[in-house]
Amino acid sequence: MMKRKRVALLLTSLAVCLFLCGCWDRVEIESRGFVVSIGIDKYDKKEIEKAEVKDRPVVLEGTKEPKYVLTLALPNVTAIAGGSSESEAKSIKKTAGATVSEAIELSDSISSQRLYLGQAKICVFGKEILEDERLLRESLDFLERNRELNRKICLLSTEGKAEDILGANVEGEPLVGLFVANFYKNNAQTVTFRQNLEDSVNELLTTGCTLIPQAEKNASGVKLAGAAVLKNYRLMGFLDDRSVEGFLACLGKSAGGEVYVEYKGAGVPLDIYKSRRSISFVEEDGGLVIGLKLTAEGGVSGYKLDKSPAFESEDLETIRKLFEQELKKEAEKTISELYGEYGADCLALSEELYKHEPKLYGKFKDVLAHDISGIKINVKAEVTIRNTGAIK
Repeated sequence: MMKRKRVALLLTSLAVCLFLCGCWDRVEIESRGFVVSIGIDKYDKKEIEKAEVKDRPVVLEGTKEPKYVLTLALPNVTAIAGGSSESEAKSIKKTAGATVSEAIELSDSISSQRLYLGQAKICVFGKEILEDERLLRESLDFLERNRELNRKICLLSTEGKAEDILGANVEGEPLVGLFVANFYKNNAQTVTFRQNLEDSVNELLTTGCTLIPQAEKNASGVKLAGAAVLKNYRLMGFLDDRSVEGFLACLGKSAGGEVYVEYKGAGVPLDIYKSRRSISFVEEDGGLVIGLKLTAEGGVSGYKLDKSPAFESEDLETIRKLFEQELKKEAEKTISELYGEYGADCLALSEELYKHEPKLYGKFKDVLAHDISGIKINVKAEVTIRNTGAIK
């Protein structure tokens, strides 16, 4: 009897394994369309009607009025294997729908392959989507809830159309998404601002603000520079390269970057090895004052006096102070834009106040929530020069 029970149990286990491991619903890899880049733009009926027929988004009859134009970029494996040009190495699919999800389904309906979003490297938002709070919320909600998409997918913004970024030809790269992924990978040790879906959503939920790196099409392909400032799911404006560097300095994330000053008619660069920040909060004359101290350690390279490559002690001290002034200037420029112009707490200073000074937070939380531009922020920079490079 015991032997029969064991045999029955074994047969049952085998049957369960067969059902669980079956491949009845699998999709062969050659039947998969691996999406590398996603672009989301706002639907503009007049603009679509002006476009050539071949470029018009596909809209299923009977759907609601489209709100989104979705662009998907996939590698054209056959063209890549055959050594075709960069423009032929990618397949661009563009559809429109009342929701991003509907646009995805439409893309599937015009493709001979089953589209798969799990390998997507970037998602680009056009300016008009970023300016529309409702559409941006819906877009982020779709990205967050989609089971295939990686929560670490890189987000990018553009002042133009997302479809233009995805359609750009980057020398040496078949798709923009691969270019961005490789750029971040190869520049991991330098200061490069990047942002993923998970972090942006968390920042919007906690502080109501976030930055999204900016991409713009140029003669050589795509340039990654600057960032879009979002507050309450709406575009407030764009930061330039220098302001983004100042933003990273304010976060204490300048390691791998460079500070450049002029001294005695020559350029002097400081390669930053380490950086950090410390924050203090005090109440003065009935107002909140935030102290932001930035410290950086690095080495001077590329500098040479007219008569001697060696630094005199007074030269080194003067240059060190110049570095401190430049670091402070960059940080103050960024703070002026984020807090003074846009009223956006992208440095999460209100969260820091809540964590470390709950009593002060309780007193100033209304000011922080409604008019953060009135908060006084004092910046202090401290630079340590560890070496002056090797002389051969």
